[in-house]
Amino acid sequence: MPRPVILALASEPQEAILRAALNAHDVRVTGLPPSAHIESAVMQAMREMPPPVLLIDIAALAHLAMDAEAFCTWRSEHCAKAELLLFCSGLQCVNAQAHAWAQSLGAGDLLPGCEIAHWHSSLLPTVTAILSAAGMSANKAAIEHAMQSLPRKLDHSTRVSKAWNHLDLLREFSTDPGALIDILRSKNGVPIDARRYRTRVYDECFVGVAAVDVIVHATGATRAEAVRMGQTLLELGHLYHVVREQPFQDSNFYYRVSADTPRLNALDLTLVTKRMHDGIKIRDRKFNGVRYPTCYVGSDAMAWMRTTYQLSVNEAMTLGQRLIDLFIVHHVVDDQPFRDGKFFYRFYRDET
Repeated sequence: MPRPVILALASEPQEAILRAALNAHDVRVTGLPPSAHIESAVMQAMREMPPPVLLIDIAALAHLAMDAEAFCTWRSEHCAKAELLLFCSGLQCVNAQAHAWAQSLGAGDLLPGCEIAHWHSSLLPTVTAILSAAGMSANKAAIEHAMQSLPRKLDHSTRVSKAWNHLDLLREFSTDPGALIDILRSKNGVPIDARRYRTRVYDECFVGVAAVDVIVHATGATRAEAVRMGQTLLELGHLYHVVREQPFQDSNFYYRVSADTPRLNALDLTLVTKRMHDGIKIRDRKFNGVRYPTCYVGSDAMAWMRTTYQLSVNEAMTLGQRLIDLFIVHHVVDDQPFRDGKFFYRFYRDET
């Protein structure tokens, strides 16, 4: 008999998609409500079944003011026989550094979100990993049949679906994010240099209008279509406006290609998190008369990352955003990406 699976997901559409795929393999699935106290709910479910596979959404943990490290520590102490897989319902893909981070916490892996329309690319690898932990193999025909029975409107409710729609746009021009980034970075791509705006210098950046020129020349797209492709790269996290204030535009705004260097990718995010928590000033702060407890300032984190790990501006900006994407830290009112300025952020471990 396969192991049962317990789902604790932040997204109802994602749960419906995964539940349908697992039910097609006759796997017993128990879903925990988003408001549940996850540890108590897991312990209660385990009293009624053999040691299960736990699929825990790091976004669901964040909604309950928890981080993945704290949950993984609890699981190793209280239900070590349960197989643990972490999940992120909002991620379209997971990079090698994030996989290593999840495994360092004791999880089998970190799995990205799923989509019906692109089930073969998005859902099949995730379901294969879950079924492997449950002691089974995936049946592609069963998954395809299950997806055909689901309403496509489920896809319209997920960030992952928007990401896949972006990829479809790029495929119309016979390219993909990696290829387009390689073109921008190539010898004939955009000039990347330090640039000045008023009194501030921005390192490692390029100009939006120059990027549009390169995309048009490389793909044959119109300038309007090139802007859409640039915005796709921005929304997928492959590039960003230097102060994260502007969408991608055919203009003189400055942008960076997100760092993807060996030095950055070699960092152990678990160790980074611990050292950063111990190394920056975390205290109560006020803004416009509102008190924000136990937080730090983005510019302080930026300076700490650059000094501690000898990172470039782009590497440090990219690392700061990765910590947000993995729900390790967040802006105090959740309305900002990582920014180098007087913006307040908090570790999820400090929420309680």
